[in-house]
Amino acid sequence: MFSTGSSPSRFLLLKEAAVLAEITEKKLRHELEEKTMTGERWESGHWLFSPRVVVFLRFIEGIRASLTKEDRRDLFDLLTKRRESVGHWRVEDSDLVLSGDVPARFCIRATISETAAMLWRYRRSHRKVISDPAILGGEPVFEGTRIGVRHVGLLALRGTPLDKLREDFPSLREEDFEFARFFAKVGKGPGRPRKALELRRARG
Repeated sequence: MFSTGSSPSRFLLLKEAAVLAEITEKKLRHELEEKTMTGERWESGHWLFSPRVVVFLRFIEGIRASLTKEDRRDLFDLLTKRRESVGHWRVEDSDLVLSGDVPARFCIRATISETAAMLWRYRRSHRKVISDPAILGGEPVFEGTRIGVRHVGLLALRGTPLDKLREDFPSLREEDFEFARFFAKVGKGPGRPRKALELRRARG
């Protein structure tokens, strides 16, 4: 069975999962209401999702095929529980096969690889974000700079060319610009940025 590259200790908030899956929050909530999927943990009144959920959402959004509620639910179980077959779905030579009058075969390797790489970049940049009351009034910034993450993300979302962003913020990597876009889409920002005081303590 192929691996979706998830780590059970790394969960995403609902809005993070929607943004990373490149779907609307409304669509994700619809899947929850239809009970074709579920979160992996419930804390403080919020669902938390594993990376495997993002793979599922990106896959069903991208295959351009009409799936029944049952088939979506079975696919979710196959992907998130790492099974070889569930309902009409089975894994065959690392592809997904949906049985029926005319069996359909789907390549999911690319979705898994792209999602894993995106999440790795997302977490790497997320670790660089801090919030310090002495810097921009506590607005989340990239560590070691006075560059507001949300400001950069909003510029990107408004259509500022990447070359222009690189010119204006030469200390940032391309993955930082990608993260900033995610951050701005999420709104208040994913999770709580580390405080500068905590960083200073960690460094002794």
